[in-house]
Amino acid sequence: TNAAGETSVAGLFAVGECAHNGLNGASRLPGNTLTEAVVFGKRIGEAAATYAKSEGPQVAVGSQVAQDDKRLAEITSGGPSSDTIGAIHRELGELMTANVGVVRADAGLAEARDKIHSLQQRHAALRVSNTSRIYNYALMGYIELGNLLKLAEATALAARGRTESRGAHIRSDHPEQDDSTWKAHTVVRLQDGSPKLATRSVST
Repeated sequence: TNAAGETSVAGLFAVGECAHNGLNGASRLPGNTLTEAVVFGKRIGEAAATYAKSEGPQVAVGSQVAQDDKRLAEITSGGPSSDTIGAIHRELGELMTANVGVVRADAGLAEARDKIHSLQQRHAALRVSNTSRIYNYALMGYIELGNLLKLAEATALAARGRTESRGAHIRSDHPEQDDSTWKAHTVVRLQDGSPKLATRSVST
């Protein structure tokens, strides 16, 4: 983000460790998260409020609403299966802890990506038996798990691509910090349905 918390997506603001605006992005260990939350939380909150007031109410695009409605109907169209949201969530947590923790290596990260893809296929096959659109916690859990799987895949991809150790990212197979190659932000973007790895220079 920039200093006002703006991302490259218009109207989307971020604060905290995900913002990577310089105060926190390269070093979460010294405890500067409190400064991030107290100082930048207020600054970015005010910037986001100003933006929202200047833009006014937004009308959802009809085609997007129809597409989302169709997707929700599909998710809630089937009965219960032997697989569950809880089982996939638990396996994802165990996989990330084992292979994508603070200390990582290429073999473990490659295995994690393969297994994440398998979990994504299992998630796509799940159906939520509760068809309600009001306080449907099963549907919420399904959507949240899908997002977790996407983030897990992006994390494993980024960690495998960064062949160095820096801050809280330690590659046991690349123990040294490599400023000549990796003094850059790691960027993962969704392209044609798949996450692609890129970098962006660090502004100083």
